[in-house]
Amino acid sequence: MSDLWIVVDGECQVGGALDALGADGAAVTALVVGDRELAEETGQIAADVRWIDTGDALVEAWAAAAAAVVADAKPALVVGSTSPGGRALVGAIAACLASPLISNVTAARREGDDVVVEQIDLAGRVIVTLRLPSPACLLIDPSEAEPSPHGGVAEITAIRATPGPVARLGVESAPVAASALRDAQRVVSVGMGLGSRSALGVVEQLAQALDAAIACSMPVAELGWLPRESCVGLSGQHISPKLYLALGISGAPQHTAGIRGAKTIVAVNKDPGASIFKTAQYGIVGDLHEVVPELIKALGGS
Repeated sequence: MSDLWIVVDGECQVGGALDALGADGAAVTALVVGDRELAEETGQIAADVRWIDTGDALVEAWAAAAAAVVADAKPALVVGSTSPGGRALVGAIAACLASPLISNVTAARREGDDVVVEQIDLAGRVIVTLRLPSPACLLIDPSEAEPSPHGGVAEITAIRATPGPVARLGVESAPVAASALRDAQRVVSVGMGLGSRSALGVVEQLAQALDAAIACSMPVAELGWLPRESCVGLSGQHISPKLYLALGISGAPQHTAGIRGAKTIVAVNKDPGASIFKTAQYGIVGDLHEVVPELIKALGGS
């Protein structure tokens, strides 16, 4: 049994967790809370799989049962996804272990008896490095990393448990604006490089010339310059337009998590070292207030 456990629910990307940890699947124990198919898929990556069959119950209903299983094993490090189910499961485990629970983690490593993690804040503006005592529980931001099979199929150990009294009372549709953004083929998105709310006028002109929807990064939404449903990123919308034009957006992982499905990403930023250029297929190093008017002219706008 490993001292590193990965909690897998129906939305967890195992490859992303292993990539962030720099770990091999053969060195971890996976606790799968889901159906048999998910357990078997995980068994091709992790050498040790414990499985709680969710049946018709919600993943969140199995939080107490998952916590009891992990607490009995006393691992040094527990990792889960930032999905709703992952947060519920790992949160319950952290409470049971009386351990720190760190969210928005992009990387982690063991240093002796401690764990060193890199964490992005909720607005994606900074990366914080923390040293934690073990045991520690982490919520890993998703990534596109493909997991590597460990060379065999793990034996799956089924765990008998009883779900808690968690029930879904209803599901409401998202606001129309959010749905329109998700369906848009072209999106013009602004970040803090915009400078002020008053500068939105020229962005709106560009969006009109492109027949595009307008989106933004989390800090812009937090300031109230654009509605919260316009925010793209880990804590906002996940979109897949044909064209995503990022204006004055630094490109923090918190933001780029929401645009992985975009076909073409074009970035405009005056900082040549901005992370967004690592994600974009095309980039313009320049002040958006100078570049955007030229783009409007090139598109035949006024």
